[in-house]
Amino acid sequence: MILKSCFYVSSFCLFCIPLPAVFPWITRIFLTGIIVVLNELKFHTLKAKPMKPLILVVLALPLISQAQLTKGTWYTGGSASFNDQNVQGRIAGEMDNNTTFGLTPKVGYMVSDKWAVGLTMGYSGSHSTYAPVTQPYGAHGQLSTLNVQSSSNIFSSGIFTRRFFPISDKFLFTLDGAVNFSRANSSNTTAATPVGGGPTTTDRENAPYYSVGVSLRPLFIFFPSPRWGLEAGLGSLTFSHQHSLNGNSYTAGENFVTLGASSSTSVGIYYYFNRK
Repeated sequence: MILKSCFYVSSFCLFCIPLPAVFPWITRIFLTGIIVVLNELKFHTLKAKPMKPLILVVLALPLISQAQLTKGTWYTGGSASFNDQNVQGRIAGEMDNNTTFGLTPKVGYMVSDKWAVGLTMGYSGSHSTYAPVTQPYGAHGQLSTLNVQSSSNIFSSGIFTRRFFPISDKFLFTLDGAVNFSRANSSNTTAATPVGGGPTTTDRENAPYYSVGVSLRPLFIFFPSPRWGLEAGLGSLTFSHQHSLNGNSYTAGENFVTLGASSSTSVGIYYYFNRK
């Protein structure tokens, strides 16, 4: 009687209760295992032959209930990022503060059920305040207390392509590849106050530059409703070339080629116009 009850409960769960979308394989394999055990126990009301098709159907359910994106779908939205952190400064016990933020609107079009292309624009900025430091400064090397701040403003545009990998009826994984062009300006402001008194002098240096780069980012997309998608980015791989636009840049050199990985995260929200 106990075995019979277990069988009815497991069958009811398989076909009548909505199973979690996040772990479809784990849930269905576990319930299928219950039926297999009952079958191996030679429960007299179970027939071995019908069990095989049933198991195959259960295991196939995650494959036929995946989130679908179809050719011809337009979507638009954007992502935002913000980070504020204090880091160890150049002097023991002193902290530097760094704040970064960004906004990236996008529009995309599904050229097939698994591929999308689109356009992107963006703005990002940063501001850093460094702990005061005392050292010789200026043409005469006068001992001074220095308060240094730096900031940057970056405007960008680019094109991207995405490859979608369905996970379940509400989750997708995607790889986002992009080519970007950026125009930016960085500034460095130093306020020097002589030790022992005297007027404070302020020096400001600007470093306008442009950069061209490519990037690859992994993203996860969650659909709380058919047409709204929430996505989270988990870092990126980037390759970029940067060129300074003046000869007075305080950066080391005028041209940079970088290859690196970023651990920063971003979140975004998108609307899919004709997704059902």
